[in-house]
Amino acid sequence: MHLAFLAFVFVFLAPDEAHAKSFSVARARSGFSSREAGSSNPSDLSVLELFYNGKYAEALRLLNSLRGKSEIEKGLRKVIEATVAETSGMASYSTQKFSFLYEAGLDELMLPYLSDAGEKQFSFLQTFFAYDAPTPVRVEIVQTYQGFSALTGIDANLLKKVGATGMCRFGKIVILSPSALPVGYPYADTVAHELVHYFLLSMAFDLLPRWFHEGVATYLESAWRGEARGKLSPPMESLLHEAFTLSRLISPERIKGDIIEAQNPRDALLTYAQLGAFFAFLERKFGERVVPRLVETALSKDSIEQAFVQVTSFSWRNLWGMFGKEMASVAFQGRHVRTMMWFDEPDTVLKGLKEDMVREIKLGDMFYEAKNIPLAIEHYMKAKALSEGNDHPALVYRLLRAWLDAGETRKAMELLGSTAVSPEDFLPLLREWGRAMFYSQRFEEAKTYLLHFLRTNPYDKIAHEILAEAYARLGDKDGQELETKLSLMCE
Repeated sequence: MHLAFLAFVFVFLAPDEAHAKSFSVARARSGFSSREAGSSNPSDLSVLELFYNGKYAEALRLLNSLRGKSEIEKGLRKVIEATVAETSGMASYSTQKFSFLYEAGLDELMLPYLSDAGEKQFSFLQTFFAYDAPTPVRVEIVQTYQGFSALTGIDANLLKKVGATGMCRFGKIVILSPSALPVGYPYADTVAHELVHYFLLSMAFDLLPRWFHEGVATYLESAWRGEARGKLSPPMESLLHEAFTLSRLISPERIKGDIIEAQNPRDALLTYAQLGAFFAFLERKFGERVVPRLVETALSKDSIEQAFVQVTSFSWRNLWGMFGKEMASVAFQGRHVRTMMWFDEPDTVLKGLKEDMVREIKLGDMFYEAKNIPLAIEHYMKAKALSEGNDHPALVYRLLRAWLDAGETRKAMELLGSTAVSPEDFLPLLREWGRAMFYSQRFEEAKTYLLHFLRTNPYDKIAHEILAEAYARLGDKDGQELETKLSLMCE
């Protein structure tokens, strides 16, 4: 079984350079001529308007009528045709500020969590940037990388190679269904991350470079949850700490270069972690309004480099050096725990462990599948003893799950209290953490972990059932009714 990609590997790819200005509907609506929009044919703007407003079939019909007369046909025809084919027959769902397209079926389970994250993030960004982005925001959910490619025009192999789970392109957000990945991924955080791109593109079109986009999106992606801006996920924190300790941080030159295609997934994730931490550093040093001021100044100066100098009195490179010195001065107190990365396969991970430890884990798995929980626990405990205190997330998951299945809540809680592993180090751990809290009568904490889990994997019936009961114990009838309904949809 392959491990899931994490939601932190996002891709922002600008449209084809030759047609970049053709894709700004905001500029077209503001009175730009077709020539200024990248074409000498006024009808091309009408095609773009239709395409950017989700009227794909109408855009294709108009483009067909312009054969031989359209200057954007070469760059757009395949994308529009593929988009029409991919979205045909999709179900739709709308909220106050969002319009969703998705494949009818189990992906409907995502919608309450997606819409909640989207609405909260939109409200936050609206206040943060003092800007009203165009609505409704279109979010399209695809179940395969081929579908992802169809809606974005990006090669499916490249999308899979870099671990892309979300993209803001052509005036919309495209995200991958968690059903495409064995253990899901944090899709609610993905839509929040991509919404930052949506705001920045709406405000500044293509003026802001990719590294700025990714840094700000990483810095703000958890804001909808009420967390501190710039708070990194445990996997990102671990990766950043490891890279800092081993002097393997990504250089400024690489960060300002092509931060996606030329890197492997680990380097891409590390890049985002560094950039997210960098913008958190800027906030500490220059105040919480530093990012909006940088965007506003970049628009007036037509240069992000000049904006940094005017807003902070330092160049970007000087600030990056100051950021590195700050990390060194505080010895960067991060976690150094082995994390199950999105590109790691279980067998590959186990090969890095001692042979006798791997043997005990596999024996435990065999007995667990045979529903002999006591013997499974026995072998998992032997493997844990062989780990010499360096717990592995996959082993903690197995042992915690087995203790809970055996009704040994006290043992499960002892394990949680003694391990340095975070539930985000392996996404299925979130459900087991939630179960442990529920069985310990800690219902508010159970709700937090189970919600986090369902925002990575909405298809788990047991998680919905336990969360419904947690809501009942907390006196939240609306939450109980929703989760009960979702649990029935899992059947």
